[in-house]
This record gives sequence, C-alpha cells and structure tokens, in this order.
Amino acid sequence: MTAAAGRILRNSAWGLAGEVASGALFFLAFVLLARYLGASQFGTFSFVLALTGLFQVLADFGLTTILVRDMSRDRSNAASKFSAAALLFGLISVATIAIVGQLGYWWSSSLEVLSTCLVMGAASAVTFQSAAFAAICRAHEDMGFNAAASITLRLAIVVLVFGAIRVDAGMTGIAVAYLLGSLVQCLFFCVVVRTRYFPVSWRIDGAYWKYLLAQSYLVGLGMVFRRSVVNAGTLFLAALATPHATGLFSAGLRIMQIIELIPSTLSMPLLPPFSRFAQESTERLFQGLGHAMRIFAVIGFPLCACVLLLAGEIMRFTFGPGYGDAALVLSVMSLAIALFFPTSLYLIAFSVLGRQRFYTISTGLCLAVNVSLDIALIPSLGAMGAAIAIVASELAFFACGFFILRQENFGYSIFSLFSRPLFATCLTSPILMAVDQSDSLPALVAYTLAFGLTYILLIFALKGIRNEDLAIMKSAFRPRFNAQP
Repeated sequence: MTAAAGRILRNSAWGLAGEVASGALFFLAFVLLARYLGASQFGTFSFVLALTGLFQVLADFGLTTILVRDMSRDRSNAASKFSAAALLFGLISVATIAIVGQLGYWWSSSLEVLSTCLVMGAASAVTFQSAAFAAICRAHEDMGFNAAASITLRLAIVVLVFGAIRVDAGMTGIAVAYLLGSLVQCLFFCVVVRTRYFPVSWRIDGAYWKYLLAQSYLVGLGMVFRRSVVNAGTLFLAALATPHATGLFSAGLRIMQIIELIPSTLSMPLLPPFSRFAQESTERLFQGLGHAMRIFAVIGFPLCACVLLLAGEIMRFTFGPGYGDAALVLSVMSLAIALFFPTSLYLIAFSVLGRQRFYTISTGLCLAVNVSLDIALIPSLGAMGAAIAIVASELAFFACGFFILRQENFGYSIFSLFSRPLFATCLTSPILMAVDQSDSLPALVAYTLAFGLTYILLIFALKGIRNEDLAIMKSAFRPRFNAQP
C-alpha cells in the first residue's frame, strides 16, 4: 500500500505542480483579455467559451475515462485499444465542429461572434484529441508529461493572446490564439506518445467502439451534467440578464475554475491505482478513497476561507477596478470550494466500482438544482442569483454522492473526514479578517502566508494529517519523467 500510495502522490505532485504553473498562466491570459474586452464583451466571449466547452465534454462523453481504466488494467494491449479508439475520437471531433458551427450560425448576433464560435469549436475538438493522447500517459502513470503539456498549452495561449491584443484582433483573434495553443499541445502529445509508448495508428473496430460507448455513456452523461452546472450560470445570464452581469459573474467564475483545477488535478492520478484496488476488494478501494478525502479536506477548507475573506482584494489585484462589483459574487461562490475537493473523487470512485449510474444520478440532481435556481433567481438578483445557484447545486451534489457511497459501505463519516480541517480553518481565519482594503499586495501576501503557516501548524497539532501520511509523502515526492510503466 505504501508503494502504491507513493506512486499516487508522486503523480499528484507532478499534476499539481503543472496545474499551478499552467493555471497561473491561463489566469493571466484571462486577466489580459478581460481587461482588453471590458465587462460586456468579456461576457459575450465567456458565453462562447461556455458553449464550446460544453460540446467538448459532449465529444468526450466519458470515453477517455473508460479508456484510461482499460489501458491501466492491461497495458500490454494499450496500443491496440488506443488505435481502435483513436479513429472513433477523430470522427467525433469532426462532428463536434460541425454541430458547434451550426449552433453558432443560429445563435450568433454578429459575424464576429459566429467566427469566434467556429474557431473555438475547432479549438475544443483539438483539445479533445489531446485528451485522448493524455489518456495514454495517465494509464501508464506518467503524469509528468501531462503537466508539461498543460504548461505548454497555457504558455502558448498567453503569448498568443498577448499578441492578439497588441494587434487589436478582437474576439476572433483571441479565439485563434486558443486554437493555435491547442494545436501546440496536441503536437507535444503526439511526439511523446510516438517516442515513449507506441506509434499511433487508426483502425476500425466496431466491437470495441460499441463497448466503449456502452461503458462510457453514463459517465458521459454525468460529465455533461457536471460541465453544464459550471456553464449554466453564464448561459442563463446571457439570456435573462445583461452582458455586464455575465461579465461580472464570469470573472468570479474564472477564479473558481482555476481553484477547481487543484482537486481535479490531484484526483487524476488516482484512476489507474483505484482501478486495481477495486479489482482486489471494495474495502481496499474505500480505504484509499477515505485517505484521499481526508487529504483533500485539509487542502480545501483553507482555500475556501482565503477566497471568501479576500474576494475584494483578489478582484482588485487581478481584474481591476472595473470588476469591483464581482467581489461579492465571488465571496458567495467561494463556499463551493470546500465541496469541490471531495466531489472531484466521485467520478473515479463510481467508475471503478462499476456504478457509473450513481455518478449520473448525483450530477443530474446537481444540474437540476442549478437550473431551477438560475431560472428563479437570475431575473431579480442577476449575477448573485447565479452564484447562489452554484453553491446550492454543489451542496446537493456532495450530499447525494456521499449518501450513495455510504450505502455502498463506505466506512467514513463526514465528521471523521472534515471536522479537524474545518476546526483549524475557523481558528486561523481571524488572521485573514485583519486584511484592510488599503493594504498593498505585499501586505496581502504576508497575511495569507501567516494564515497558511498557522493553519499547517494547527493541522499537525490536531493530527489532521497522520504520521503514515507524512511517511508516504516523504518517499513519494521524487517525481521523474522516466519512471518505468
């Protein structure tokens, strides 16, 4: 168990390091384009992103998750499985571009919006192809390559977005920057897969396609529901409110999405080993799941407190004074951060258990709550209504998934997993409350570091992280590219 956990944490370290660096670059790109476009145009561009992002998930539809699961269980046949899946992925990508183009033609208010939709649709299709190549690295537990590819993509986007702004290329130019960055990432993965694992080929295998679709459709529905929750607020605000309100909400939502990368990145390396744990016994799987949830809670609660209490300062130092009204929206949405961490494990847990329908049920409930509250609250509350809907839907998602896990004999309670990190966060939060709006950026960083260090000391004092966790982490944080499969 120690060796397996060490490998998990080593890959998590690679993934987290990559996402911290690439997330910072991606956030920089969004700050640049938000300041360049202004709140109203940024709201329109966010609508296009939400639309094309939803179709990217529709294209995947859980296929890469099932492919990683299958290749990690039988690596000797990974090349054969991927070559069969690759042609299916290519056909789906072409169909996705065609559908997004048609929807863009129907819904676009101008030629610029239509061209932006078409280019971003192509970028989403290329990103889907990159995700297929990334599945090979995930199955072989070589997350260092995924981290490097993520940084490559975000760095390319930052440079290209900056160039588009300098030449005043507008929304379409920004979309072209995204497309070119996606192509760079896809080329990176092509080179890695061909040189390290096996040559890429395409072949028709109707039986495997049927198997993949049958195994993935419930996961795919859940992923679509999950992405729809993220994008529903933007889409409903575009329909029921003003572009300015959409822009304010999108600014706060972008910060939330950057933070959500942390649990999603940490959970990625868990799919291959958890698949093997599930083959051994449900008890073994649930031990690993409980271990992961405890560590995730230790990370999630202080992050939630930081964003909740420093929302005004975060918006002021990032998006600028034009987005000051988004601070309260971000404060409300920040309550969902503590829920992002445990729920990021649901897809993996239910997939390896063979209970994909439970993930679909949980995400379906989450979406239903979100849409209902968006329709009820946005006309009167605008961006704030969308923020409330996100928090309520995340709470419903967490409660439903955790209840189902308990019914499957998951032997950990909410109190045992979350009480100590919550208590430590509450005790140390007054440090953040001392921050004043007149404080400079160095002062803000100092307060945040003081909060973080105090929290870490208190977590150790409360034994929120156990001795065996420290031993595993000490042996695991030695990432390397050339680890043998």
